[in-house]
Amino acid sequence: MKTQVLISKSFVLLLIGVFVSFGIHGMSYGAPGGVCEVGDVLSPGQSCTYPGTETEFRVLDDGSGQFLFATADAALNLRDTLVNGKPYTFAANKREGNWVIEELGGIVDLQAPPIFWTDRGTDKIQRMDLDGTNVKDLITIERGLLGGIALDVAGGKMYWTDWGFPSGIQCANLDGSNAQTLVNTDEDPWDIALDVAGGKVYWTEGPISGDGQGKIQRANLDGTNVETLVSGLIKNPDYITLDVTERKMYWSMAGYAGDTNESKIQRANLDGTNVEDVIPSLQFGLPGGVALAVGDGKIYWTNWGTPEGIQCANLDGSNAQTLVNTDDKPWDIALDAAGGKVYWTEGPISGDGQGKIQRANLDGTNVETLVWGLDTPRYIALGIPALQTPEDTRTGLVARADVNGDGTVNIQDLVFVAANLDKQGENAADVNVDGVVNIQDLVLVAGALGQDGAAAPSLHTNALVGISTADVQGWLSETQQMNWTDPRARKGVLFLEQLLAALLPQETMLLANYPNPFNPETWIPYQLAKPADVNVSIYATDGALVRTLALGHQAIGVYQSRGRAAYWDGRNTLGEPVASGVYFYTLTAGEFIATRRMLILK
Repeated sequence: MKTQVLISKSFVLLLIGVFVSFGIHGMSYGAPGGVCEVGDVLSPGQSCTYPGTETEFRVLDDGSGQFLFATADAALNLRDTLVNGKPYTFAANKREGNWVIEELGGIVDLQAPPIFWTDRGTDKIQRMDLDGTNVKDLITIERGLLGGIALDVAGGKMYWTDWGFPSGIQCANLDGSNAQTLVNTDEDPWDIALDVAGGKVYWTEGPISGDGQGKIQRANLDGTNVETLVSGLIKNPDYITLDVTERKMYWSMAGYAGDTNESKIQRANLDGTNVEDVIPSLQFGLPGGVALAVGDGKIYWTNWGTPEGIQCANLDGSNAQTLVNTDDKPWDIALDAAGGKVYWTEGPISGDGQGKIQRANLDGTNVETLVWGLDTPRYIALGIPALQTPEDTRTGLVARADVNGDGTVNIQDLVFVAANLDKQGENAADVNVDGVVNIQDLVLVAGALGQDGAAAPSLHTNALVGISTADVQGWLSETQQMNWTDPRARKGVLFLEQLLAALLPQETMLLANYPNPFNPETWIPYQLAKPADVNVSIYATDGALVRTLALGHQAIGVYQSRGRAAYWDGRNTLGEPVASGVYFYTLTAGEFIATRRMLILK
């Protein structure tokens, strides 16, 4: 089985299920409102706090339990779950109306993907862990001048530009071995970016002076098929980044020698067409590195003009603001959007051992220095794996997401994957072909549904009967344990959130039974806008009670499919078949009561 590259080491599966209840003999009743302890028993309306945090476990008034992002009727079970940097293990079960805490604590592997950077002063490519420890030299360049760096974590490769002797595009394994030149360039190559799924490497190129010779090029990942996408740029395009979902590339151009009117951030389609200004004029600014948080609709960049710092704006350039004012020149920038952090290199042009790497929250708060005393760190990349799939061009992704082969990606494909979850071996539902059908495949299909103008979940009413709110809540619980860095995966998660909203009714309703007329059985569908104890009562035309279907406590959701709707076999309380004729059925759900008519024809 292939390695599951998109799941972080802190990945865990959240299981929410119904367990068989048993007695609470010998259990202690902890004091509600304090720190949670194993053995505590909580009743509706009570809560306690997870040790060492402000996170509460609550027993809601309806008797359900709530912890972190999960709410369950009978059992909660989280194992080594990493949330906002904190590991949680929590298990509790409902017994005779109360919740019993059975497990707390746990240890997770907090090792994070490393940071890679190029140091122009020492001509080295180096790496360290995200917390600033474990600094290592990977490559030392002779007669070179290092530029940008980009990573293919899944493929185990790093790519960089070298505008020394000779200038070009180079690559090596992530440990620095097997270094080779892929492309010899005509001018100095500056920054570099990868579209691994599309099999392309992009770079900026041109002399320091610019003079209308700046350009953006791309090639296959093996260096073949070099193409010039954009040319004739007045100033040299320096830093570059890609939005492979929307098929866009962004780059910065700095107007040197006081010509700051040419300092701008631009973008174009990945084929080089439709060049436009995003940030048209950074007066007194010299933009450096550019990074995207596509899921949040944000662009971040460094400014080493006046004032020096970290800035951001919406992807269309609106609402530009400064997040961090830096002490020295910030150069390149990288985002860990899932971890909520922005990283950048900083230091004077001369280096002089004053270079450093810093990070902050995405809103600019909590600035930290991870490593200092570097010579001249310039370009930076994070070793966070992206979601990759075979044949994963935009068209290829949609083709593979059509798992039932009907020529279109729709809710039925999502239902198909859901029905095959956890199955191993060759399977059409195994979208990423890793040997097992799991949440990754589900998110890929949802991501294809969330792009290319696919209809919103609320428009798939007929197919939604195959998916329950519990299903989608469980899937979303799993997605929250993963490091979704690829924008397509983020779209998939967003689609699942929209799907859950579509499955959560705004009002409680009794729906028409089916079939109707019927003989001898029928299904009575309904939907609940809030949890309730549910009963369906069958009455004859004279008002006599024929049968009561006690359905128990039901969660919010649509109960429409034959597996979820109330079922009546056409018999009375004594088990006798009833006569042909008109009957009435009444839904009682909490304070809600509604009645409809049905007909038996024999």
